[in-house]
Amino acid sequence: MNVFAMKATYPLDTLTQQELTQLCEDAARTDGVNYLEWMHEQDWNEWDTRGFFVFIYDEDHDRLVAALSAFDAFGLHAYEWSMVIEPLYRSIGLEEVLIDGLKHGLEERQATGEMAVVDQRQEMKQVLEQQGYVYSSSKLQMMTAAQQENDVEFNVRPYQPDDLQVVQQMMSDGFGDLPEETEEFIALMDEESSSHVFVATQQDEVVAMVTTAVLERQLWITSFTTLASKRRQGIASNLVKWVKNEAYRQQLESVRLEVETENIEALTFYKQAGFEVVEQVDYYIVK
Repeated sequence: MNVFAMKATYPLDTLTQQELTQLCEDAARTDGVNYLEWMHEQDWNEWDTRGFFVFIYDEDHDRLVAALSAFDAFGLHAYEWSMVIEPLYRSIGLEEVLIDGLKHGLEERQATGEMAVVDQRQEMKQVLEQQGYVYSSSKLQMMTAAQQENDVEFNVRPYQPDDLQVVQQMMSDGFGDLPEETEEFIALMDEESSSHVFVATQQDEVVAMVTTAVLERQLWITSFTTLASKRRQGIASNLVKWVKNEAYRQQLESVRLEVETENIEALTFYKQAGFEVVEQVDYYIVK
């Protein structure tokens, strides 16, 4: 068997899109995984998408048999990646070829980090462990419809530089982030046109914040926290309503987020706010 690997960037040409669609659909019938979503099909035509592909072709049959998609979803120079391999071509070392191509692409782009996104299949986890990756966490993807809510009880506005100190405090309380980490995060969000930082205010006091990103016709909540002294006062619930309104205003399809499986309090809150679990993904990082 003669195979060769190559890298490609967005947008993909029509023929490559057709080949990748066929590969994803063939593998999905075996694995029950929506590979088109995992490989970010809706962005294949977009010039400004941050990411790249690694493709492997069977030269003898002129056929795409494996692909890896590395995607910087939120413009933070950290890439999440997934792979798909034609079932008949598995267990012959194509996984290692894809990961070698990934490493080269990450080095070219001076990536700050990487994370493998996989489903529950045991064989994929074994491949990652053999390649030096270790399990990091599992997250549930949750989704609710974009819809108009009429009873939001406070003001929400874009982040302003004067908000930095209170936002740093909220990020420290909520996630344990250092002040400089929060400042860097906001700067990176500001660079990405599809990502935004918003703060909620009561009587001119900042009481909560949410960051969002538009991705594949969905409004993603990428971080969400409330001032510690203002918790359990309905602020978080109202801010979620505002996000649903914002998605509706932008004519997007839904609101989506990820929650770690161990975060029972957050899972309970989002379920009460109308979110439903649509998928579980496991994350692996370099050892």
